[in-house]
Amino acid sequence: MEAPAAAGTGVTDMGRYAASRAEREHYQAKIARLAYEQRKGLLLPRDQTEKAARDFYGKVKAALQAIPDRIADEIAATSDPAQVRKILAEELDNVMIRTGQVEASYGVQ
Repeated sequence: MEAPAAAGTGVTDMGRYAASRAEREHYQAKIARLAYEQRKGLLLPRDQTEKAARDFYGKVKAALQAIPDRIADEIAATSDPAQVRKILAEELDNVMIRTGQVEASYGVQ
């Protein structure tokens, strides 16, 4: 025998039970999917991901901050704006290439 509906809602105890069970099954399916994706290597622990991002950012920052010291003399030796742009562009390209190598070491594609 079904319990009477909750005051003014039309929801029975059985209806609440079914809804609760459906919600529980929904979240169990999500947990199972996450476990599967982690086993497949599609998910990484948050702390590892954050550490990799911090390390990567640090290496990129260091590479960018080193640019002035590497090219200051070369730029000072030229008064041609086109040559200055070329020097800067080449150095930035070099940093991006090195950054790509760093990126690859973290498994980023």
